[in-house]
Amino acid sequence: MSTSSEKIKRAKISAITYRLIKLGGNNIEDLPNRMIPLTESIEKTGAGQGTSCYFAMMKSMAIIFSIASLVSLSLCVLFSLFAAYNGDLTDGFILVSLGNMIAGYWNNNMKVTLFNWLLFPELVFAIIIYVGMKIMHNFVKKSAEKADNTSLSCGDYGLMVEGVPKEEKSSRLIFQHFDKLAPVHSVLLCYDCRQHGAIQKKIDTNVENYHKAIRAENFTLINLIYFSLFNLSANERVLDFKECDDQHVDGCLDSLMRKIGMKNDIYTYRDNIIKLIDQRAKLDNPVNEEEATGIAFVIFNKSVDAHMIAERYNNESNISIAGSIKIQPYDLKLDGQYPLRVTPSIEPNDIQFQNLGYSYLQRFVRKHIIADGIALILVAAGVIIPYFLNQFKTKTNDIWLTLLLSLLVTVISSSISFSVTLFTPFTKPSTKTEAVSSSILRIWVADFAMGALATYIYSMIDNQKVEFIEGVTESTTGYF
Repeated sequence: MSTSSEKIKRAKISAITYRLIKLGGNNIEDLPNRMIPLTESIEKTGAGQGTSCYFAMMKSMAIIFSIASLVSLSLCVLFSLFAAYNGDLTDGFILVSLGNMIAGYWNNNMKVTLFNWLLFPELVFAIIIYVGMKIMHNFVKKSAEKADNTSLSCGDYGLMVEGVPKEEKSSRLIFQHFDKLAPVHSVLLCYDCRQHGAIQKKIDTNVENYHKAIRAENFTLINLIYFSLFNLSANERVLDFKECDDQHVDGCLDSLMRKIGMKNDIYTYRDNIIKLIDQRAKLDNPVNEEEATGIAFVIFNKSVDAHMIAERYNNESNISIAGSIKIQPYDLKLDGQYPLRVTPSIEPNDIQFQNLGYSYLQRFVRKHIIADGIALILVAAGVIIPYFLNQFKTKTNDIWLTLLLSLLVTVISSSISFSVTLFTPFTKPSTKTEAVSSSILRIWVADFAMGALATYIYSMIDNQKVEFIEGVTESTTGYF
């Protein structure tokens, strides 16, 4: 029995299809419904639990991130509003603000109750994050079980294996090792094809632009639908350049514009494709390189075997935070001497093959030491700089300093988000899911840090500055 939302979705698809038939030619009738994008949810198209878990994680992360952001914003607004009023209640909230707590701590004149008042909302924020992560874990697990009952994808039968000796250029040893644990269907040993992949990506882009250029004046609906979705067949990606076979001579201005990239047409794309194909032909076969990547994909005959072996590696291996394997049973090591790290449920179209040449340690240093270190420095600067700026606060420069502090927190907040986005490709994630999930988590942590930073700055942006006088309690502290 279809639900009301499904009936509405089918009605919309039928209306769109009918409208396309009325507007377009007869060929549009040959397009089945599945050619129209987003007609069905991805879980119903047989994508498998890897993809469905990814979308379930995205949904839950978005909800948790929204709730946490609202809590962080409410904390900032709370301190800001109470700092704008006068009265005993305002004095109480000023006393428990983060700036006064720090100042009182440095002057050894802080009450434990003030610290508890301040700590309470921050603990609530942390609890929301923890509970949200637990809910997300359960939600993703249920989504995996639901997808597993309907369809299995290629990634459910395989494992990504790291730790293979890079000088090992045959998959026979890997096949024999895992075949002892469970029947293996096949093994894919990965070579370093980053240069090949980068050039091929440029070729594909120029081929797509070439097809668009030769059809620039074709506004038929079938042409717009077909080529706007990049549905090029394998034969269409092999070009004979018959559309621009004639000799083309540019004028001086056109030649200059073409060289600086300001004039792009079929001749530009043709020349680019020819140059890129020549560059690709000069590259050596990756098999002839001295080393492989040390990464392999093992496909088992049964999905249950893949999950069982992944669980055994996870439970019986002691892995450090930097990724080095401290302890692993003899029968799990390759050839009894090379410890392995396995990752289950990776879909083939989720793998970023251009990043497989980087080891786990290299990705760890890039992600957690360099990228996260820069974000941490920005957060530290956001706490230290406002403190010293606040020392120059007087009644005459209060407005200008307030504007400066507000501008500062905005710039630092934008810098953190920008640095996370900028450094995501730099971290060289092995899968697209890892790139998206790690970016969301790091932006989330940065948002939490910026919430605390904004609370700290809002506690200082008011018309009063607290003066701690030795021998005077907080309740009778004077303001000026």
